[in-house]
Amino acid sequence: MSLSIGAEVTAPQIRRLLRDKSLLLRALVANVVLVPLLGLFLVWIWPMPRDFEVAFLLLAVAPGAPSAIRYTRNEREDAPFAAALEMLLICAAIVITPILAEIFLPLETRVTIPYDQIATVLVLYIIVPGAIGLTLQRWAEESVMIGKVSSISARLFFAAWMIITFFEQSKATNRMGVRTLAAMVCLIAGSLIIGWLMAGSKYENRRILASATSMRNVALCAAIALRSFPGTNVDVALVAFGSMMVTPASAWAFYENYKKRRAKALAAFL
Repeated sequence: MSLSIGAEVTAPQIRRLLRDKSLLLRALVANVVLVPLLGLFLVWIWPMPRDFEVAFLLLAVAPGAPSAIRYTRNEREDAPFAAALEMLLICAAIVITPILAEIFLPLETRVTIPYDQIATVLVLYIIVPGAIGLTLQRWAEESVMIGKVSSISARLFFAAWMIITFFEQSKATNRMGVRTLAAMVCLIAGSLIIGWLMAGSKYENRRILASATSMRNVALCAAIALRSFPGTNVDVALVAFGSMMVTPASAWAFYENYKKRRAKALAAFL
């Protein structure tokens, strides 16, 4: 997916978007201020087991799910904002999540951030493929072909991953208590609303920011949990949330695709 995005997005488009400091600042505030505060409020009104509480607060302070790009970009014109936003949130998570975790997590917890693993994943799977895609734009026909092939491959691998992890995600969800599940649903719904309201008046920006804000960085949280909380149920709650957060994003992406196909069909008929 990173390769296909790089093949579709031009450097001037990204620079133009990065100059919209108001939009990017609102995106950061939504993800690193408002959603963490929402998570803290939900933990306060819905007490839950300590391991689940730790996982829940980690999710609240960790923006930038790499898989969000799968749901935020529906058309080629969506790619610049979706790609720039995702990169911004991932980089923000690496810098800000450790700080917020120390503030929001219970006092007796200590967080260890695996910066080496995070940097390796960021460089090898996001930055380098994206840069290759941008470079390939010099050869227009090859760029279009590679973009299409990589996009189809990304969809196939994502579908395979969903099938492979379905049973583990189902077992993890079944282990959650009603309070924890209710708090997770409220965090997802509240994050959607926050992203929508903070994106401004443009519909596509609202849709993209709402989806990106609701999808927290489960991968980063899992890396932290494996280092900081081994032998606990923190990872169980992370797996459960990972399965829950894709449901509204998938439904929204499906609806948007259906609406656009229907509009094109009506335009062709008329």
